[in-house]
Amino acid sequence: MKRHYQFFKVFTSCIILFASVSLLAKDKTVSEAKQEIQKAIKRSQLPVGDLGLYISYYDDKNNVVLTELNGQKKFIPASLTKILTASALLDLMPSGHTVKTQILTLSERFKNGVYSGDLYLKGGGDPSFVSESLWVLVNDLLRSNLRTIEGNLIVDDTLFDNVRYDPGRERSRVDRAYDAPIGAMSFNWNSINLYIRPGEIGKPAKIFADPENEYVKVVNKSTTSAGGLLKIKIDRIDGPGTQGDTFVVSGSIPSQFGEKVYYKSITKPDLWSGYQLKAFLQRRGIIVQGKVLLGKTPERAKVLAEKESRDFSLVVRDMMKFSNNYVAEMLTKHLALLAGAHPATMESGLSQIRTFLGKVGIKQSEYVIENPSGLTRKNAISPETLHRILVYNKNKFLIFPEYVFSLPIAGVDGTLENRIKGDEYKGFVRAKTGRLTGVTGLAGYASNHHGRIYSFAFMYNGAHEKLNNANALFDQLAKILVDSL
Repeated sequence: MKRHYQFFKVFTSCIILFASVSLLAKDKTVSEAKQEIQKAIKRSQLPVGDLGLYISYYDDKNNVVLTELNGQKKFIPASLTKILTASALLDLMPSGHTVKTQILTLSERFKNGVYSGDLYLKGGGDPSFVSESLWVLVNDLLRSNLRTIEGNLIVDDTLFDNVRYDPGRERSRVDRAYDAPIGAMSFNWNSINLYIRPGEIGKPAKIFADPENEYVKVVNKSTTSAGGLLKIKIDRIDGPGTQGDTFVVSGSIPSQFGEKVYYKSITKPDLWSGYQLKAFLQRRGIIVQGKVLLGKTPERAKVLAEKESRDFSLVVRDMMKFSNNYVAEMLTKHLALLAGAHPATMESGLSQIRTFLGKVGIKQSEYVIENPSGLTRKNAISPETLHRILVYNKNKFLIFPEYVFSLPIAGVDGTLENRIKGDEYKGFVRAKTGRLTGVTGLAGYASNHHGRIYSFAFMYNGAHEKLNNANALFDQLAKILVDSL
């Protein structure tokens, strides 16, 4: 038995040694990693002038630049802009910051559950206010014994200004969820899901709006085909006096097709939220007899129910993981509120981001930020400047835990769920992506298997048809960093 045990120990030790040698054989020295990076750039056949790279690491408390290519050149960052926005938010906002969405009345006295006055829905600018939040709010109201509101439902959207689409965004509007408007009283990212399924052959498709209420109207001009391809088209139309949004669904869906979901933005966040509240109240047996109107909550109004938002550090995570433009702009207006702007404006919020960048030591001549989400071609920043923000965050304890937690994880979640594939790379790269027509980028951190952390910023501005080549190059560069010593 003893000899068997000794043999097992020797055998196990050999396996561990073999695994270690294999790992070291794969790992590249810093010099070899640098050479591999140059080879990868050359293999990509991308024009060198269209690429911007900056990679560094700490060695004995000194920041060492591993690779730089066009490091000082300004590129359009697209959604890499959210690195600036997230960093400013985590640096300037109090830890644990939250806001509240409230339902108020001028009197808490109801006669037999009937209230003769108006009900107020006051927006606190919560980007995370969704269906689940509204259910909590309505259920709280239900316990107050209120059953009928004879007055109107008045939506208070006045905490922010009434600019729905920031002028810094791309000027052309699209009815997609990523181009949703913003407002202090917003709901479900100001977007609606339209689920489409086949009906009987020759008959209209089945369409389900989620969430459904009086604000949204769906005109079904679609058909179910016996075969062929999915050819569904959805247009939003505006008519005179239109209160909400009307979507016209046309085209065809094959009878054997499953379900297709389309994400569409709405145009009037305040009314959209008010009609949602009215519908949710009705489902719980509370009837609003009046209209949904816009207005301001009287100062003497009393709170009947309120829903606190998620901690804003978690909202930042939502923004970064899924590159949510709506959340980025909503949060920027909260920076304006912290600076004392009432109502909050985008320019005041952007001014706070610029203040943060000055704190990092970045001059205004080194960047251009016209929109905090990156949904614009006006923003500009160099890989080296972007990299400096990453290094600043990494060295600041009050920022880094929440910041690195917010980044998409390679092979795991967010916009990197299906990138930088391979079990040996899963979780070793955390980075923000960015993409527009002719623009792509990747910036964040990569750790090798020995604990060294690299800060990197990869940017490409060039021919749109070569975006996939650029993404493949950036993924390969990240893998080289993970494989290094």
